[in-house]
Amino acid sequence: MDYINQVARGDFTGLYEPLYIAEEAIYDLLDSVDDQTQNLIVQFTTGAAAQLRRIIDAAATQNPGEPAQHLDVLLDNFTNTNAASMTSTSLESVTLACTICMDAYLSNDTVVILPCHTTHHFHRGCIQVRIFRPSSPHE
Repeated sequence: MDYINQVARGDFTGLYEPLYIAEEAIYDLLDSVDDQTQNLIVQFTTGAAAQLRRIIDAAATQNPGEPAQHLDVLLDNFTNTNAASMTSTSLESVTLACTICMDAYLSNDTVVILPCHTTHHFHRGCIQVRIFRPSSPHE
């Protein structure tokens, strides 16, 4: 969350170091698994790292402006969809809901799906409010 707040403020310094630390940990992990698993891990992490770098670079090269503009650029790089196009990914839950406001999605709500996992999805407006007022998401 600190990195998202940092990007929202327009501060892009120090964002690459965590990526390199994660890459080192992944290479250590690769030494402990078989060749097929190694190939799967390399393919996944290479794609994920490239996507994160592209998102960070796109946000960093935008003209300086208000923090909200930087956040919009970042959110635009994630999957944005309407709730009607989503289906539940859990057998236990037939109702999809935003975990920030806890409200079920309405069919015309704009939902942002984070690249880390398809089950990480929120109302676009809730993310914006949460980042700029992190201590009170339900106001």
